[in-house]
Amino acid sequence: MLASRTAGWPAGLCFFAAVLLIGAPLAAADDGEAPGRAGVVGEAIIEEETLSPAALEYWRASADTFVSYDDDNTWVYGGGGCIYRTGGTNFFDIDLQLPDGVEITFLRVYYYDNDGTANARAILYSFDGAGGFTSLAEAESSGTPGWSSVGVALSHIVNTTAEALAVRLNFLGATTADLQICGVRVQYDTP
Repeated sequence: MLASRTAGWPAGLCFFAAVLLIGAPLAAADDGEAPGRAGVVGEAIIEEETLSPAALEYWRASADTFVSYDDDNTWVYGGGGCIYRTGGTNFFDIDLQLPDGVEITFLRVYYYDNDGTANARAILYSFDGAGGFTSLAEAESSGTPGWSSVGVALSHIVNTTAEALAVRLNFLGATTADLQICGVRVQYDTP
């Protein structure tokens, strides 16, 4: 089914589409778990997908579209939209533009984690334009689950007059292909 929907797409987009669709079968599971996946992933997907399906919308970005935090940051493209850090700072940022008045309800990060010490982290920030900022939510991998995703619920009403929003990827010190971040998805509810 995925192959027919992605015919003619570049290989990287096909992989990212497959990663994003991983959550769809898990949402139907009664117990929140799918074979071969950690229970927290299944529970998070069920929680995310059943908030109010009629009005939910999503903003998505693959990790290779994020911008390095500073010039000494080095990274490698791992395929399928995934990147891994090889040196410099841990951070990659992207601007998040959503309509005024929508409610952000979930932040999810997609990753490959085979690193025993570092985790993949995505952080949603609000900047006030006067030098202040607030961390609204953080989603972080745990352990070494391989290819997976993790998310966190939140409630934040977007106010485009008073804030700018951004998402930051943080590799927490990892510098090998054992920790790759593939993308982020932000769920929001339109009033």
